[in-house]
Amino acid sequence: MKKRYDIIYSLGKNCACATYLKRNNLRLTSGPFDWVGEASLADRAKIIEQDFNGFINENYLEKRESPNTEHDLYFDSRSKVSFVHDFLPGVSVQESLPAIKEKYSRRIARFYENVRSAKRALFIYFSIYEKTPIPQEEIFEMERVLSEKFGAEKIELWVIEHDENASKQEKLSCKKLSDRSIFWRGFIQGDDELLGNIERCEPIFQQAALSLSYEIKTRVLYRVSRIVENLVCAFIFSKKKRRPMRRKIRSFFGQRY
Repeated sequence: MKKRYDIIYSLGKNCACATYLKRNNLRLTSGPFDWVGEASLADRAKIIEQDFNGFINENYLEKRESPNTEHDLYFDSRSKVSFVHDFLPGVSVQESLPAIKEKYSRRIARFYENVRSAKRALFIYFSIYEKTPIPQEEIFEMERVLSEKFGAEKIELWVIEHDENASKQEKLSCKKLSDRSIFWRGFIQGDDELLGNIERCEPIFQQAALSLSYEIKTRVLYRVSRIVENLVCAFIFSKKKRRPMRRKIRSFFGQRY
């Protein structure tokens, strides 16, 4: 039987987790960790505990080799976060940063608002690239931070980790570490470079579902926002001006982007 939650957020480790949530209709809105990488679970716990203070700081950004040609990759040496999908090639950091900071500010504010207003919230950390096992202390630290920030009675934490030493045929181990934390471990790499072994990983995500009231509310808001968006933008003839207007409308209705 599926467990229902009012809101489900990805904690990383990269965009694979958010992709699995989207594939299974579990992603209501964009989260601050959806499209970033590198930072460990402990690093992310610290970021949440500090309310994302200084999350993107120009003084700590280091340009690194990007895995794709669509974006430049920048690593924040203080937060240990890599920004893979935010900086356009050929555009300076100084020129890019205001819009990127504004985007993350919206997502961060919505993250706290959504979790605080939810009765049950699920956080998932998924990684197929860990070279060493995630220490259980890091999982307990994340659980502590989430519990103190939002209330222990409402949060649940799932950690899904690749084990290089496990057999490809061996069943994934599932261990309940506490009343609020569940830890899956096994060989989950596969043909898909991003998602790993979909056949083994997706059933884990399919154990979760959104509460009906939140899902209905979100779908209705989505429809309304699109109607408003199309009506308003019909009177804006400049494509350059339509795009920020669409973003403002979607942000007002709490839609993902």
